[in-house]
Amino acid sequence: MTDFRVLLVEFVNADQFPGQIQGNYPFIKGYLNHHGVPNAWLRFAIATDNQFRHGRDEVTLEESELARLAGRIRSLGANILFTSHLLFPDQCRRLQARFPSLRVAAWNPSAPLLLEVMRALEPGESLHWFEPVRVLAQPKITLDYQWEKGNESSGRTDRNNVYLVLGGGCNYQKPVRANPCYAGIKLPEGTITLGCAFCGHATAARPTPRRTARRWLTRQLQDIKRSLAPDRLPAAVIMENIVHMGLLGHILRTLRRLKMEKTALLVAARIDHLLKARPLLERKLSELRGRREAIHLYTIGMENFSDQELLRFNKGFNSLTVVKAVNMLKELEVLHGDNFHYSGYMPLGLILFTPWTRLSDLQFNLRFIQHLELEFECGSLFMGRLRLHEHLPVTALAAKDGLIVADTEDALRLNRRKLF
Repeated sequence: MTDFRVLLVEFVNADQFPGQIQGNYPFIKGYLNHHGVPNAWLRFAIATDNQFRHGRDEVTLEESELARLAGRIRSLGANILFTSHLLFPDQCRRLQARFPSLRVAAWNPSAPLLLEVMRALEPGESLHWFEPVRVLAQPKITLDYQWEKGNESSGRTDRNNVYLVLGGGCNYQKPVRANPCYAGIKLPEGTITLGCAFCGHATAARPTPRRTARRWLTRQLQDIKRSLAPDRLPAAVIMENIVHMGLLGHILRTLRRLKMEKTALLVAARIDHLLKARPLLERKLSELRGRREAIHLYTIGMENFSDQELLRFNKGFNSLTVVKAVNMLKELEVLHGDNFHYSGYMPLGLILFTPWTRLSDLQFNLRFIQHLELEFECGSLFMGRLRLHEHLPVTALAAKDGLIVADTEDALRLNRRKLF
């Protein structure tokens, strides 16, 4: 018999949209409910720069917020605390001094504390990480989207957003080793060698089959509706890196059937996928004409207008594709302004600064931006820089070209590029 009592703490952005959201919590909460484990989910909204207050990538709560957290630990009798981001160590120590049986860990699908809980609940199973798709594959588990306010700003309607999960990861898996930029480079062991050279999230997983994806999406939307009171329904559901564009119509129809038309559909996609899906998008948008539903593109990685930089990034498309995609987005927003939105989100991601950037490269990119009138459509235009984390091919390439210097500012190294 287990005696776990689990408190899930989530930190969301108070000043960015849609911000960082912990997409796993509805799944782990449903999983714990299914196994009879008492649990709760507490949400705090914090300023983005909070995470670097001490020069490290950690969150520091205000005293009133820490008191709210301590009160919820006490009322739940929690002995396990998962936080969606590292909590300032001094505040962890204070909580553990007050609650000696409390164990604290930052959320990670393979965190040892999480695996300990799962293996106790499912003895005999070979479990190495928590997978939302494994929960989706078990019809008896109901996903639980109920969360509680940790501070006042966490209750803002426009910050109440939900990620829809399909699994399968990104389906762009072009081998880096086939890229001429990386010829002759010995990539360190553990380097991710599929997909974009700067991305640490590439996997070898296949995209979820379309029929299964429709079933899983329906289930998530139904459980959102079932879990939440009408005034707690999300402002938006978010599809990251959507592969099957035909799923957009399915999501919108399901939202309509569930009377959730006020919940917006936010989508992220590769620009080459968008170009290929233009006929489908135009057909769907024509069907939406006169309705209140809309498709919102909130982030699109165009990355750079330089063919050489795009090749180093192993993006799989060139600058002509970028220009065609930008033109398409502008045309769709003009033709379907009530049902297609993108420019207001400043969604175009641009990596303007890399170790290889020259003044002429900046001029080249800025001329394109001015010509296409993208000044207010590129998010954090002059703050986008290439991050050289370990185990990335682009880091090995920069090292080979002698472009890496000693880094003494941990906060600068860890900081997300859009915060500069």
